[in-house]
Formats: sequence, structure tokens, C-alpha cells
Amino acid sequence: ATADPLKYFGQLVAFNGLKITALDNYKTPSLTDGVDTVVCYKMSVDETKLPVGTVVNVTAIAGYFNGFQLVGDPAGIVEAGGAAQDSYKYPAYGEKGEYTLTNKWIYSNIKDNYASAMPSQSDFARGMVAKDGKMYFINRVNGSFTVVDGSNGKKLDPIQITGEHLFEAASTDAETGEVTWGSCATLAYNDVKLDQAGHFLIGGCVSGGQRFQVYKVDIATGAATEVVNDRLYDYPDFELEGAATAWRFDAFNVYGDVDSKAIIMAADANSFFVYYWEINNGKAGEAQRINCTPEGTDVSLIVKDGAPTVTAFGTAPQIFPIDFDYFYVDGWNTLPMLFDMDGTLVQDFATVPTGVKVGMPGDTCTMNTGHNGLCEFQVGEEYYLVMAATNTVGSPTSAFALYKFADENRDFKDMTPLWFFPVEGVGAATYGCRTGVLVW
Repeated sequence: ATADPLKYFGQLVAFNGLKITALDNYKTPSLTDGVDTVVCYKMSVDETKLPVGTVVNVTAIAGYFNGFQLVGDPAGIVEAGGAAQDSYKYPAYGEKGEYTLTNKWIYSNIKDNYASAMPSQSDFARGMVAKDGKMYFINRVNGSFTVVDGSNGKKLDPIQITGEHLFEAASTDAETGEVTWGSCATLAYNDVKLDQAGHFLIGGCVSGGQRFQVYKVDIATGAATEVVNDRLYDYPDFELEGAATAWRFDAFNVYGDVDSKAIIMAADANSFFVYYWEINNGKAGEAQRINCTPEGTDVSLIVKDGAPTVTAFGTAPQIFPIDFDYFYVDGWNTLPMLFDMDGTLVQDFATVPTGVKVGMPGDTCTMNTGHNGLCEFQVGEEYYLVMAATNTVGSPTSAFALYKFADENRDFKDMTPLWFFPVEGVGAATYGCRTGVLVW
């Protein structure tokens, strides 16, 4: 979607995860990556084996005639690898074996099927939410949602996000009065979250003099409307007049209903500050700031290995308000922490009985920092916490951990470790996501 086709003219190229959108009278397919469409020349396929809608991998020569096309042998078009199964049999827990974990499907580097199914080109899909059995990945390549069927892992039709001047800011020429618009995000379309009413919200990765912007998206039409548009440098009490890297938001989160009452929060990667905006009837109030290291807080409890020199949450911190009074933060330098709105540390992972280990008979996962993400959820009258446990240099590479709270008080110290998964890990591919997106 982004490459200059003439640059590759006459070269052998390979594409993974293209969908067949049409077959002409010669059964020659047209293929799409969700953004652009390419025609195959003299590469007819068997319609009974590769019908319209099939996702394929293609190896062919890059050609050009009235536009980019692929030229080659029909054998160069093969069905992409489908979703696999996690081969590990997870043990049941409980007096009656009532706690079980079963994998429905998986794409991973370990299974060697991820390349054909990735929701965007490498490094360009970060946030994800799930609703009504579908997964929606925010796609930075073209400002859209990649949609995946949650029952089988197959891609569905993408949804293009639309709106005027999204993630842009206006500037006015002092002499002519001419208004121009320019980008106001380091990485636009970088995150997506759902509020408690099911509204889709999107945000960008922003820092320095850029504006923090959040939009609500109508998932039926893709139309985006503004909820927050604020510039932290306009608040002198925040003392942000220094370097452009004085603060950075990679992600955001929400609690409540943005059409009535909600709170939108973001954690600063370069400090222990958290910022939030109260939303009333779709409109944001002024930014407010929380210091998560107020006097008396033992910072060594909340940072990696108790390192006293750490002065910030670190790269790409995720924040998770669980109501209007409490929120979690999980950062590059930290394991999960729970704070109140005064910034007081309520509990941290150092109080978990097993330390930072999740164990099963014969298997152990030792958590590290770097992949950030967690989610509380409830089944019946029981409460759980699932979290990103290891990153690409952990063991196993890129895995998650599931804990059961003792009761509705949800104290870390009373949690029971259940499983880490997948036991093989997802894989050690290099990418810049840094977030383990967990939804309930």
C-alpha cells in the first residue's frame, strides 16, 4: 500500500495475507491488502479451491501495465496459513477442576502463521478492542480499523475512519490570515479504546507542543467526532515549557460514557505524572494532573527490580481506570500498580504471594517489564486479572499471565496464580508495539 511499484519493476516479490476480491472470465484474481488492489496477469486459479474472499500468499514478478500488476505462474498463489491451535494442554484448577483454559485459535511467530494474518504491515497496528465477537485493530497505515472475526481469526472487511483534519492543528499566517493545517501527532491513529457504553475512541501518540486529541468513531460509518483537543503547554501550572520531550502519551484510556459522563486518562512516559479530562455530554473539561509519587510513596516498590534511579513510568505506559476513583498504570519500568485519584499507591505487584512468578507443574514464567497491559474482569461472582507478563526477551517470549482474586476486594496479596499463556510464547519478532492488548 505504501511502496512505489516502479521501484520493484521486474523483481520477484512476495506478499502475505492478500484477499481475493474478484475473479475475471479467465479466473485471474484481483487481490487487496485492505487498502490497494492489484491484478494478477495470467495467474488463473481454481475457483473451487481459491474462491473470492480467500486470503492468499503470492510470489510473482512485479509488473506494470496501466498500473501495478503481478506476473507469474498460478503456482505462486497459495492459500495463506490459517489460525493454529496452542498445542499445550492447560491443567485444570479447583477442587472439582472447575477452572480451565482452552485456546480457540492463535497466530504467532512460534506457529509460523503470523505473517499472513498480521492486522497491518509490521509495526503499524497497536491498539485493539473487542466488541460483539469482533476484534478491531487501529491501523496506522491508512487510518482505519482492521476487523477480525473473534471466533476463527479471519479478517473481515476493514472500516475506514473519516473526518476533517483528524490529528491535525490549524495555524494562521499573521500577515495574510491564511489558515493551514498540519499534523499534530507523532504517530496518528495509534490507539483505540471502548468506553462503558461501547463507544469507539481513538487517539494518537503525542508529545511536547502537540495537542492531545481523542475522537469518538461511529463504527457503522467510520465517521469521527472530537471529544478532547487540548494542549498541555497552555497550562502554566504544569511547568511544561522545557524541551519538546517533556511529556509523551503513547496510549490513553476511558471510563464511563463519553456521551454523558466519563473520564479520559493518559500516563506520561517521561515522568510519574498522569493526566485526565472529565467528559460531560461529549465535551472535555480542562486537563488535570496527578502526581503518582506523592510524599511518602516508596518509588522502589513500583519500578523494575526496585531500582531507585528510575524517575518515570517509561516507554509506552498503559493506564486503566477501573472507576472514577482508582486506576492502574503499567509502564516499561514497572509492573502493574493501582493508584487512587490523589496519586497514592494503593497496591503493587511486590505484594503478590508468588512475587512476579506464575507457575504450573513443570513450567514457570518469570515476568519482566516492557510489554504493558492488563485487564480486570468478572465471571459470575469471581474476579480475575490478566496481564502482559513477558516481552520479546522474556521466557517464554511474549506471554500473558492470569490471576484469580480471592474476592471482590481484589487485593494483589490474596491473588492465586492460575496460568501463563501461551506456554510456548507468541514469539520474539522485533516490533515497536510494546503493548499487550487485553480486553474483556
